[in-house]
Amino acid sequence: MSISYKELNQGHTGVLTDPCTVYTANQAIRLCRIEKGTNLLDYGCSVGRAANIFKKHECKVFGVDVVRENLQKAIPFCEKTFLREDQSEPLPFKKESIDVVFSSQVIEHLHRRDGELFMKEAYDLLRGGGGYF
Repeated sequence: MSISYKELNQGHTGVLTDPCTVYTANQAIRLCRIEKGTNLLDYGCSVGRAANIFKKHECKVFGVDVVRENLQKAIPFCEKTFLREDQSEPLPFKKESIDVVFSSQVIEHLHRRDGELFMKEAYDLLRGGGGYF
């Protein structure tokens, strides 16, 4: 039985922080050399757990998720949020406008075609020298 990312995350009532998210976001900050003012796309931001950490690090965070209710909770931590129910619809960013694409616990929930579209789009959005985590 397969469950979609949207189904898995609807009605999410979990806490805003958890040790795994804190660790993963801090690893991204360290390994991608994320600095103040970094344009960061948090793809699959859910309720904003990682976005909260990146905002405290003074990044410009743009959150994307498939669950409207989760995005509402992420708004305080993001410059802007985007509901994305169809992977074939492009995100409203110019090519090479994002410094880091962060996506944790997401790609394994995408169908193969959607995963390939996501990876291509992430690559196109990244500035030269940008990072994907």
